[in-house]
Amino acid sequence: YKKKNKKQMSMRISFRKFFWYNFFTVGFYTLFWQYRLWVHLKENYPPKYDLDEKPIKYPFWRVIFGIFYVQSLYRRILKIAKKQGFEGEKDFEQDAAFWIGLTVFDDWFNRHDFSEISSLEHIGINLFNILIVIALIYVVKKPLAMINFHLENFELQQNFEYKERKFHWWETIFALVGSLTFVTINISVIILILLELII
Repeated sequence: YKKKNKKQMSMRISFRKFFWYNFFTVGFYTLFWQYRLWVHLKENYPPKYDLDEKPIKYPFWRVIFGIFYVQSLYRRILKIAKKQGFEGEKDFEQDAAFWIGLTVFDDWFNRHDFSEISSLEHIGINLFNILIVIALIYVVKKPLAMINFHLENFELQQNFEYKERKFHWWETIFALVGSLTFVTINISVIILILLELII
């Protein structure tokens, strides 16, 4: 038995925290989370690990073009998780496909010009945007459980004392600014429209 001689931040995150981090950053936390997972795979599971996958060269670009790589991300981690004893039969391809579809739809939807619609329709659109953000979070719930299983087993195998990772000050500021901007804009628009209808 090797003594755990160095503390290292855990990459695991509960769904509750994952939900709120994403809600407060309007979904941007998912990109940060995916980037950390790609870096984790690149550093700890090179081609010799026999995942039957292409080498990971640029994690950053795999996040930027995430709609083309998220299925590969889930597939790679699932292969490792199964070697660690994960017994789920789900391949998470459908979850990845839902995330891709919602991401593409959200981008397409927000490119439309809604300047000439009615006040009530503006309220509906703002509420719909909030629902899309929530849906994008929930489609990651099951893959997150599988990924946490892998990370827990990975951390147990390392000669480190893992502790829960907390936001750095700059990440906290980013999250607060993002959430306040998102919530303020949407709620302000709804309030102004309601006042317009009442007055």
